[in-house]
Amino acid sequence: MTKTQREVWREFVSGSINETRIDTVEDEQISLSTLVEPTKYNMMNMTQFTVSFCGRLNAMAIANSLRNILGEESVGSIIIDCRLES
Repeated sequence: MTKTQREVWREFVSGSINETRIDTVEDEQISLSTLVEPTKYNMMNMTQFTVSFCGRLNAMAIANSLRNILGEESVGSIIIDCRLES
């Protein structure tokens, strides 16, 4: 993420951004020289996450969410604790 993109992201999160500001960075490219090849020393690994769904539950949407988070080759354990309203 470039410096300008980070600034726009901060503005977006704080709610102080306008649409024209977003348009100014959409086509901004990151130079290949600024990219760092991942190694085992600088990679970040996800070790745990929590998801929460409420309202009308859609099992397929929940499964797709987990598939997108986990990918196809994750190894670990999953515990599902579900509380349904009567």
